[in-house]
Amino acid sequence: MARTVARPVSSRATVAGATGGAGPSIEEALASQPIGGKPVELARTSFYLGRETILPRGTGRMAKWRKRLFSIMSRVADPATLFYELPPNRVIELGKQVAL
Repeated sequence: MARTVARPVSSRATVAGATGGAGPSIEEALASQPIGGKPVELARTSFYLGRETILPRGTGRMAKWRKRLFSIMSRVADPATLFYELPPNRVIELGKQVAL
């Protein structure tokens, strides 16, 4: 009788880096830390990111001009793909809208 071995199809890794300046290089971090004893193949890796869109409306007590300013600052900020130097064709973004 043949024996079937179940192998996980996904793994999770957490990379911490210093704040400010350039973010940690995900490629270097994953290359130096094999997952499950095997090296990480970046060409077969997907990165899941969360993204929030700030809407300057809502019933919050913040002044209108502050809501608009915060919304604009959020829109012009660099995306996480640039900060962490992630390959754009390997990123999946999940987003939500937040009303201030």
